[in-house]
Amino acid sequence: MNTDYIDRKFYIYIFFISSILIFSIFAKSFYLGNIFSIGIDSDDMMRLVQVRDYLSGQSWFDLHQYRLGVDGGTPMHWSRIPDLPLIGLIWLGQSVLSYEDAEKFAYTIWPPLTGLIVVYASTWGACLLSNRTAGLWAGAIAALVVIFVPRFQPGAIDHHGLQFGLILLCVAGLLSRKRNAGHSALSGIAAATSAMIGLEVYFFVAVICIYVASIWFLEGVPARLFAAAFGGAFCLTFTVGFFGTVASPRYLEVHCDAYSSITWLMGSLGGLGLSAIALSFSKVGVLGRGALLALLGAVCVSLMVLLAPQCLTNPLNDLPEELHRFWLDHVVEAESLSSILARNPSLFFVTVGTPLTGLFICLFRIVRREQVSAYLLIAMMISTSLVLAVIQVRFVQFAPILSIVPISLAAYDLHYYRQEREQFKLLPSLFLAVLATPALWGVPILIEQQFSRSDNANANANVSVGECDFDEITPALDAIPQGTIAASPNYAQHIIAKTHHRAAGGNYHRNVQGNMISIGALNDTDGKNLKAARDAFVDYVLVCTSDAFSIFLLNENKDNLIGKIGRGETPEGLLRVTLPDTVVSDQTDFVLFEIVDQAG
Repeated sequence: MNTDYIDRKFYIYIFFISSILIFSIFAKSFYLGNIFSIGIDSDDMMRLVQVRDYLSGQSWFDLHQYRLGVDGGTPMHWSRIPDLPLIGLIWLGQSVLSYEDAEKFAYTIWPPLTGLIVVYASTWGACLLSNRTAGLWAGAIAALVVIFVPRFQPGAIDHHGLQFGLILLCVAGLLSRKRNAGHSALSGIAAATSAMIGLEVYFFVAVICIYVASIWFLEGVPARLFAAAFGGAFCLTFTVGFFGTVASPRYLEVHCDAYSSITWLMGSLGGLGLSAIALSFSKVGVLGRGALLALLGAVCVSLMVLLAPQCLTNPLNDLPEELHRFWLDHVVEAESLSSILARNPSLFFVTVGTPLTGLFICLFRIVRREQVSAYLLIAMMISTSLVLAVIQVRFVQFAPILSIVPISLAAYDLHYYRQEREQFKLLPSLFLAVLATPALWGVPILIEQQFSRSDNANANANVSVGECDFDEITPALDAIPQGTIAASPNYAQHIIAKTHHRAAGGNYHRNVQGNMISIGALNDTDGKNLKAARDAFVDYVLVCTSDAFSIFLLNENKDNLIGKIGRGETPEGLLRVTLPDTVVSDQTDFVLFEIVDQAG
């Protein structure tokens, strides 16, 4: 058999799947009319602001957002790593385009490219567990999943899509029974890079590290280079990342919500320690290897307790109670899965249908003693995602991505099992492909909503729901003197990215004072909060009377600033700014005030 022909055919199929994926994402985005628009998540626009600041001369090591908050701005907890591809694409685009068009090119093309990481990682993992044909099944099903995941759509440039791809790539490299050192080294690089980008993957990376250590603990010499390569690559990547993204004056600073000295110390020590003991002590017995791993773990934990005990708790717990009540408790990604499902039970299968299917398949394979270690790793990762989602729903997004490989392999095996018996060759496999796609679990809900919408049309005919389009008010804001604006946290990124003003508050937990000032101003009842805002050099208050945050504050207190504005009153200490009719529709729900000296 001509293996060169088989290789060429395989890569042609992969190229075909990749091309269909990219075309489908762009076609979908074009149909929705947002192909050259920045993502709707607030972090997408703030990521763009961070890239712009760097390209405008801000230091690579300086992640301070000077136009967010009060008293000098806000030190962001983000990583520079997700900025790199965007900066590179903008530089590439500027060779033939204007800066504005190069920027659009960058944030349009990058998210679908991160989707390709998911496709290639799924293909690779399935190839390692089965064969290349199974890999093509996994690649095709992964492409179907990616098309419907918002984080891979044009404009969604924050780090989440990249994190999905890196975690899946890390898992894929560890699935082979051959304990390949090159594969595990790539997994170590992916795991370390993912951990440097954001702390939401720490638990996933911890599970992966425990898995690698456990393989060495159980197998000894056959897993010697496998464990050593993973640990060494993890340590080296962590070290390069630390010195490449952290300024030298901050080497000794400890930050529990971002990559800092304590994170580097724990990760590099753990990786280097695992590599050293794997290379030196693989021939000792199981008890000896277990003792060495226990000693390494004890050293790491002891250093954490000694040097950064505050990092053993959730850093968000220290936020003022008022910020929890009026802001953090209502940020969707920070909510628990149970609270979201309590509001909308119909989302249950859309949210956990695919992960539960993937988990069931993994457990089925384990019970049948089929490649137990590989399926155990995937089951552990899916379970970690679901357990963490009980606390914060954002973690559940990893589970469908991690479920692609087991579901794809089940579809592949079922297809060829049926083909041998010449029964229902493709239908059951296509059914599993549908189960692998969370969006398709929601089709029955859409059908039900379509019927209920027509049934409720008459009842809702007189209900008017206002919407505030920030682009509508942008020209008016640019026409007034530069200042600091207190507004709903959801408008901070728009204010910073689209106008010359500063934003007092936003969806960023380090901006404690700015958020307290901004929310306090909107919730003001007696003028004290407005005076505090004025003392903090806040110049304007921007209100959308119909947005969700304003309605929430109004429901909390009918006599606050939102309530007074709704009754047509101008609260003491504010001067209404007349917005030009030439740039703002008279139907807008935006109201702008200047904070004035109450004594005057």
